[in-house]
Amino acid sequence: GIVGSDWSSHSIAVARVAQKVGIPMISSYSTNPEVTKIGDYIFRVCFTDDFQGKIIARFARQDLKVITAVIFVDVTSDYSIKLSEIFRKNFEQLGGRVLLELEYKLKQQQFDEEIKKAVNANADVIFVPGHDESGLIVKEAQEAGTLSILLGGDGWSSPAFFRKGGSKLKHGFYSTHWSVDLDKDQSRAFVKKYNIHSESHIVTTALAYDAMMLLASAIKRAKSIDRKKIRDAIANTRSFEGVTGTISFNEYGDPVKSAVFMEIKNGI
Repeated sequence: GIVGSDWSSHSIAVARVAQKVGIPMISSYSTNPEVTKIGDYIFRVCFTDDFQGKIIARFARQDLKVITAVIFVDVTSDYSIKLSEIFRKNFEQLGGRVLLELEYKLKQQQFDEEIKKAVNANADVIFVPGHDESGLIVKEAQEAGTLSILLGGDGWSSPAFFRKGGSKLKHGFYSTHWSVDLDKDQSRAFVKKYNIHSESHIVTTALAYDAMMLLASAIKRAKSIDRKKIRDAIANTRSFEGVTGTISFNEYGDPVKSAVFMEIKNGI
């Protein structure tokens, strides 16, 4: 079996090969809905962007009480494009208005022009559904004097987000898959075993752990190393108690599970 990939763009490419040759694949961190649509050998332990985009939009409208938004979109990322699209659709359905969509490309180093437009739009919220580069964008938006609430997706969970500038963020919110403070037996045991204290953004590690343990569980349940039998065992997984939550798969190979919202205050 294959555990991985992380980024959706990578997983989509790998999944096409795995499906063709009949190798079970469990992605730990790829949220783009297209990943598991590739075929019945492809699974994931993280939630999808269909789910994430919807709950972020609901959180923005119902919890943060915002009406207008600006969105930054990495046009080279399947993840960013899809999450932006789903957020916008649901945000507008809930009565919100998207004032601007600002496009950029991965590895871009300067965002002065885009940030100036975002600040001048004076939206209630700036949504940045990217990965590491999101840290730099929100840092520079803050330095430019934005009064907008800064909001992200699970791409902000990475330590690289904080290294790139997220550690300078005075206030913001993001959705994610797990928190070190989650009050579940499996989560507490994981935190204790790996001596985790305040590192609440090691989500990728917890998801990879769940993916590997779920694959091991499927092999045991299949009582075989036959790929087809292992695939069937994964598909029939019900109520698997993972670190990041209880996992059952739907017909598409996606888990039915919950999400967590994290608040950043002074870079933490």
